[in-house]
Amino acid sequence: MGYLFGKDVVMQSIRLGLAGAWSSNHPELDEPLDLLRAHCPRLMQSFLPAHERGDDLEQASPDSQQVEEDPEHRAVIVDRKGFCFTATNRNNFNLRPDINLRREPVQSPFLRALRRAFNADYNLRGITEFSSRVLQWRQRIGFTDHSGKRFVFNVGQYLRLRDAPQARLQQVFIVHFQDKPYAFVIADQLRVIFTDAVNKSPLTDGILDLDVFQVGRQVIRGMPAIANVDWLYFIAAPLAGPWTDLGVGEDEPEYLLSSQWNLDCQ
Repeated sequence: MGYLFGKDVVMQSIRLGLAGAWSSNHPELDEPLDLLRAHCPRLMQSFLPAHERGDDLEQASPDSQQVEEDPEHRAVIVDRKGFCFTATNRNNFNLRPDINLRREPVQSPFLRALRRAFNADYNLRGITEFSSRVLQWRQRIGFTDHSGKRFVFNVGQYLRLRDAPQARLQQVFIVHFQDKPYAFVIADQLRVIFTDAVNKSPLTDGILDLDVFQVGRQVIRGMPAIANVDWLYFIAAPLAGPWTDLGVGEDEPEYLLSSQWNLDCQ
């Protein structure tokens, strides 16, 4: 057991280092790591969990679908069918697995948020009717940025949006408009908690010294709103802490700790 734990620690350290943990304190490793990525991509990816690899998306699964792209999001594939909201999940838009867009009330929160996302992210305004009847729910989205780097996000992972620097992916879905498929994400916005609103001093966990975030409202954004950045890491906050009494009057607030991986030891 001790051997297995030790091996797991080594693998985790290498994995986090390859994800960028060494860049801060060991910048001299950046160049050799870039050479390894260029000449030994399979070796580098062997240290990553399956959900952080892009290679499995290159072979499209039967339920995968390509959608409209942009210069920052190329070779976009969304796959893994599935409606992710359950009775125990937060579901701010009251989504259902069998939504028919033509039967939804025009002023429903979901349709209003979807139209705003079409406007802000795809520059499509004045939409009054969708050609899609039933939404196509997905659980994963992958794309390649302008530099050739592959990004793959699964439901439950964390990503950056243009108006939400930290967010948690809750659902991916496809909507057809004028016979073209467009990809959207539903994400929980995460907001840092400040102990001092004037000096912007963030609340931190007393043991791990990590910033505390609260899970906020959900937003709908089009694929172009996803920022091309490295991975974000969060862990669940302990049940007891200085944040325990902050959510009085709210419905079961959820708190997370922002994991800072640029440490000397992992």
